[in-house]
Amino acid sequence: MSWEKKFPGLLTLALMVVPVLMIIATFILTDYFSVNPTTYPPPFNSIVPLILLVIAIISAAVSYTTAKDEEPEWGPQLPFKIVEGIDIAIIVLSVMLIVLLITIYFI
Repeated sequence: MSWEKKFPGLLTLALMVVPVLMIIATFILTDYFSVNPTTYPPPFNSIVPLILLVIAIISAAVSYTTAKDEEPEWGPQLPFKIVEGIDIAIIVLSVMLIVLLITIYFI
């Protein structure tokens, strides 16, 4: 089956990298989850990171779905399984950071 893909596509890899950048932006916007952030005004250190993390979850879910769809039935599946594992880890990390943001800034 030479026509089956051996590595994930560029879209799948791009959708895997975007959530990581959004998680990094969340850390920067919240001054590394400081209780009294001083770098940015309140909407930018409480509401915008929540929106970024929700978008990161959506992007990682789409990346997981495309990796699952591109995965060949025969042949090397390891690169696709690695992408799927990273996507699941990003989703779990984003949910944990959302809970942390809510407990620090809203409760």
